[in-house]
Amino acid sequence: MVTSIFKSLSLIIFAVLLPLTAWVTYSVSYQYLVGKELTSVRSQLGLFASDLEAEIEKYSFLPRVLSRNQKFKDLLSKHDASQNMLSNINRDLAYINTVSNTEVVYLMRLDGTTVAASNWDAEDSFVGENFTFRPYFQNAIAGREGRYFALGTTSGRRGYYFSAPVQTNANKPPIGIVVVKVNIDKLEQSWQDYAMTFLVTDTNGVVFSSNNPKWRFRTLHPLSKDALLDIRNNQQYPVDILKQTTLVPSKSYPGLLSIDLSDRLEQFLSAQQAIPTLNWNVYALKPASGLKKAALGYAAFAALLAVLSWGLVYLSSLRRYNLREKLELKQRSERQLKEAHDKLEQRVVQRTHALSESNKILKQEITDRRFAEDELRRTQKELIHAAKLATLGQLASGITHELNQPLAAINNYAENAQKFLSQNNSEQTRSNLFEILKLSERMSDITTQLKTYSYKTDDQIGATDLNKCIHNALAIIKSRIKASKTSVSFELLSDAQVYANDIRLEQVFINLFGNALDAMQDSDHRLIKLKQTAKEGWISTRVIDSGPGIEKSQLPHIFDAFFTTKTVGVGLGLGLSISSEIIQNLGGRLRASNHASGGAQFEILLRSTTET
Repeated sequence: MVTSIFKSLSLIIFAVLLPLTAWVTYSVSYQYLVGKELTSVRSQLGLFASDLEAEIEKYSFLPRVLSRNQKFKDLLSKHDASQNMLSNINRDLAYINTVSNTEVVYLMRLDGTTVAASNWDAEDSFVGENFTFRPYFQNAIAGREGRYFALGTTSGRRGYYFSAPVQTNANKPPIGIVVVKVNIDKLEQSWQDYAMTFLVTDTNGVVFSSNNPKWRFRTLHPLSKDALLDIRNNQQYPVDILKQTTLVPSKSYPGLLSIDLSDRLEQFLSAQQAIPTLNWNVYALKPASGLKKAALGYAAFAALLAVLSWGLVYLSSLRRYNLREKLELKQRSERQLKEAHDKLEQRVVQRTHALSESNKILKQEITDRRFAEDELRRTQKELIHAAKLATLGQLASGITHELNQPLAAINNYAENAQKFLSQNNSEQTRSNLFEILKLSERMSDITTQLKTYSYKTDDQIGATDLNKCIHNALAIIKSRIKASKTSVSFELLSDAQVYANDIRLEQVFINLFGNALDAMQDSDHRLIKLKQTAKEGWISTRVIDSGPGIEKSQLPHIFDAFFTTKTVGVGLGLGLSISSEIIQNLGGRLRASNHASGGAQFEILLRSTTET
């Protein structure tokens, strides 16, 4: 009777749990596969976007360089250039175009007429063509660099255009423009090896480039009247070739899209990333059709496991019922259980003893590590102090000069005071003594700054006047700045209070200023710019020099200990490493880069005492 009830109940439970297990497994598996594949899609999209941006941006400098060519300036300045001059410049442009691996390089007058081009001898030559309707022309005429993507009206090929104004003088209006066109078709040829579809869209959502030709000139959303008008006026694309595509995002699975292609809906995994420098959006699409099949496979496998598990449990339960009445087996099982219990207790005692020994060893290791950390902190403080003393040593000659001048003046004033005193000229004697007092105070200020800087300091952090630290550091290396004829410009905040240690912070600025002076030794124009900005509770201070900048291969190692770009004997390569350590200990960050206008740029980020 009991066995019959057990069988019936087992079948009912199996009939309910089997489809539930399959459904739960399918849902979980499908969601997991979507998430996993979407991560892969985003990763590949990031790499693709970086490669695309780098490939386009490597041509951005070319128009600026070409706009300085004197031959081009001479041609655009003349309205009756000789045929020989035009021929030479056309050949120069053709050579530049070949070496740069661009599609076309051409020059345009202010009226938009192309006077010279690298394709001057081709059937679709740009010479004589007028492109005033292009935004890149309008930007360049206004004195700005231009960028624009469009379908060529003459060649019929897609391209990205860079333009720059050509000026006889930086303060004079343009006399023409130079344009470089980059061929998009060549870029797309390198995308064919990707296992997914990439879409590159402009600000209007028009797909102008893709490794799948079927996607080109589709729109990802309806275009407004203003957008269509801009496209027509700029002749960016023929409006009649644009085809709208419907995208339907999944409500249950973010990153999953249903797309209407050829009158049927297909599901794709989708990711999007913007490229701000180009004002483009990049999409990655990967078919999701195989994910449902994989999830169904997991569900079938889970159902099979459920059947096998249920069968094992069922058979085991029947066997337990059949053996319940066998007392001998039960007694044997109890004896075995007791033996196992005794063995377990013995192992627990052994493991407890071993754990106690391990704890003793661990405590000793913790003590040793704390001692080592204390030694490390002391060593770091000594190293920082040694770096300060080394800096003072490097500034010794300048400081001596700063002190010698007032000393010489004091000597002169004192000798004159003696003469005036012997002549009973008390008024002039009093004036000389007053000047001696002022010079003494000046010497006292210099020695007080140096003495304060040379003292060892603790690691206490508190509210610190950032600008005061900057001016103190400049005062210490004032002689070097003056001797090197270096200018210093300031764009500082009126109130820059940060959490820091003033002496440590001054040491960092002295190091950065010293490095800037070293970097500008061979520069004709020496300038140190100090710029401050505040955002979201942080204050950023950038130190920018007019030197040659930092080589890209050296940037990853610039804060490594003993890494230096100076000649042997000039530096140990510890200054930036110590400075980075100091800023990190203050809770901030020190970053190095090259400024867009040239020269090295070091940025110090510190937490502001005033929340913004």
